Amino acid sequence: MAVNRLDFDATRGAPFIKRVIGRFFKGYGSRLENAVADGSKQGVQDVMDEWRRESTDIAPLKTGTLRRSISTDVTKQGDKWVGEISASAIEVKGKRKFDYATYLNDEFPKKARRLLPQSNYAGNCSGVFG
Repeated sequence: MAVNRLDFDATRGAPFIKRVIGRFFKGYGSRLENAVADGSKQGVQDVMDEWRRESTDIAPLKTGTLRRSISTDVTKQGDKWVGEISASAIEVKGKRKFDYATYLNDEFPKKARRLLPQSNYAGNCSGVFG
């Protein structure tokens, strides 16, 4: 299974913003925290939806298994909203199994960089972004 992940920490600038807003508007702190949390979650969900649309559009359509298997999930881990996109497309030939999604995510970018060293091909984007 191929998995890529996006982390968003909404608390990085919160203390400063709370101090500034709190001086002008009493009781606004909790409403501000709720608004930032809701906006952060919605932002990560929007990014994951767009990522899924783009991934589905560029996935090969030979059998459609890869396109159908692309899924996203947004969860809260501590103060961070975490979005994950995953896909799995297992091909079986005889007794051999091959995960096409993992190949496209992990191995194909390495080959593309060797074959197209001058191109703008970004390669593997797996990892944590923050």
